[in-house]
Amino acid sequence: MTLEEYFNNYYELICNGELDNLAQFYCSNSPLIEANYQQFSGMRQQFKFKLSLQGVELISKQPDLLIVRDSLRFEATIEGNEVVQVSSNVHMMTRDNDEWRIFNSAALPDNKVA
Repeated sequence: MTLEEYFNNYYELICNGELDNLAQFYCSNSPLIEANYQQFSGMRQQFKFKLSLQGVELISKQPDLLIVRDSLRFEATIEGNEVVQVSSNVHMMTRDNDEWRIFNSAALPDNKVA
């Protein structure tokens, strides 16, 4: 599976509300699993949204570590206002059971489009 396929599947799962399957994308010892589950659950309860992967780039590769940057488009209607944001995230991926999975992620500053 390519990085683009991996992150497309990840964001599609979030948009479809299949959050019980979120753990398959994270290392078993990732500090983010529960926090991201809660964040996306809370967002889904408040409004409908769409996440679209705009691009993905491998920044660095080591035998036991990948650093990946993605660009993501967020679209939602919040309290009657259309919100569109493009943001970038940096993901640290490590091997877990011989598969690359997210260990940690950080959002970079957002650029408001509309």
